[in-house]
Amino acid sequence: MKKLCQYVIFPILAILSLFLISDISKAADDTNIGFTVDSILPSSQLDKSKTYFYVQTEPSKEQTLEVRIKSTKKEKTIVKIMVENASTSSEGNINYGKPDKGAENKTLTNPITSMIKPESDEVEVQNFEEKVVKLKLTPPAEHYDGVKMGALIFEKVANEKSKATIKNKYNYKLGVITSENGDEFTDGDTLELLSVKPELLRGQKVVRAFIQNPQPKVIQNLTMRSTITDKKTNKVIKKNNVTNYSFAPNSTLPFIFDWGISNLPSGTYTLSMKINNNLKTWNLKKDFTISGKQAQQINDDSPYRITTPLWIKIVTIILYILTITNIILIFTRRKKWNKEMKKSKKRKHKNKRKGGR
Repeated sequence: MKKLCQYVIFPILAILSLFLISDISKAADDTNIGFTVDSILPSSQLDKSKTYFYVQTEPSKEQTLEVRIKSTKKEKTIVKIMVENASTSSEGNINYGKPDKGAENKTLTNPITSMIKPESDEVEVQNFEEKVVKLKLTPPAEHYDGVKMGALIFEKVANEKSKATIKNKYNYKLGVITSENGDEFTDGDTLELLSVKPELLRGQKVVRAFIQNPQPKVIQNLTMRSTITDKKTNKVIKKNNVTNYSFAPNSTLPFIFDWGISNLPSGTYTLSMKINNNLKTWNLKKDFTISGKQAQQINDDSPYRITTPLWIKIVTIILYILTITNIILIFTRRKKWNKEMKKSKKRKHKNKRKGGR
């Protein structure tokens, strides 16, 4: 047993430790962004209880939005000012920035980015000072229904020293909603299933369903139950049920079915979706096809596959060798033991015969 531990078990443990032990390092998290921002609400603000801009507009009538930027440290901080439209992320959140590729929405006209322009793209603050930055809001010449939604982004500009080391971007977002009449804008009632298609998305094998909110209103608090069914066999091959999803006005949700490490199968399928909130229920359905060529291309190009790590292969081989060795040892010992038993029986038999004489 000592030899077994010395020559077999201890080496195995050593090999395992090489594969399983990893170094853990922590990087310092710089949470001091260097400034704060606050909205200065205009007289056109529709709801004074909100800290974001919710302003009333008239066609072509310009107005100025003001934001107070305050330094929170002695060192100089450069702040970049940007304007972004509201979009809907694949996780069902209202984001501010460019939509996912393929999720652009043609129903969005005269967006926030075309209406608001900062007087300066950057501002410097230091030594705890305050500065007021101005942004010009110019509504379209024609009337519009519902709301336009977006955000003002105030992003810290990294200095030359930190550019090489800092990967995170620190920023503040101030929401902006414009409306001509101030009517309710969270009661959107239209959803459309535009298309369903297989894709290789950031290396993942997925099927994406593009669901559109064509109205200038928000749709929120959605529960979505979705199944993909094989059209030939009626067998459900994939489900995705989610809750608390929202849509930005005039936006498209790229809803994802992730195949993980499994291969994407070819065939003709039906996507069925039941979507509901406290206002309405939508039943959406669309057939789609994954060709053999599409499936093979996506499966071959994806890095997400069933692969066995090298250390598992090594340990498996070692355990296999040990198992075979143990079986041989047991078989050999048993054979030897059987021989000893036969010899012992013969001796006893001879002794009996001698005793009988």
